Amino acid sequence: MSKFKYLFLALIAIAVGGGFASYGDEDDEPGKTGSDNVTNVNPGQPSDNNNAALIIGTWSRNGQFIDPEDGNYGYIFRADGTCDLFGSGIEETTYRLSSDGKQLFIYDEYYDEYDSMNIDKLTADKLVLSDPDEDYDWTEVLYRVK
Repeated sequence: MSKFKYLFLALIAIAVGGGFASYGDEDDEPGKTGSDNVTNVNPGQPSDNNNAALIIGTWSRNGQFIDPEDGNYGYIFRADGTCDLFGSGIEETTYRLSSDGKQLFIYDEYYDEYDSMNIDKLTADKLVLSDPDEDYDWTEVLYRVK
């Protein structure tokens, strides 16, 4: 009888432990949870919007190759969802696009969250980004480096 009692207690402990493990850290940040409003950009994966394919490449303020030492700000977006930020150095991070292709999310390791930017215009040669927050107005125009 005591063997069944210990077996029953062990099964209860496993069930309770599994229940607690299923309630992990839930984060509502776009892109961090793989939610429906974010497109993962992966090579060979079709996308519902053209921005996923158009954004891949090197972008800078003056359309010239980016040298981290000259202060020319820009991005290199890769098909696997990684990107490099250039300015006063190089920061390697990840990015995601909203499913409609109108927002760009770039991961900020310092704050452990995705920063969002509106994609106002994206063509083969020009990328215009703006801040989605109405209280802080900025626009950034970048050109594809060829």
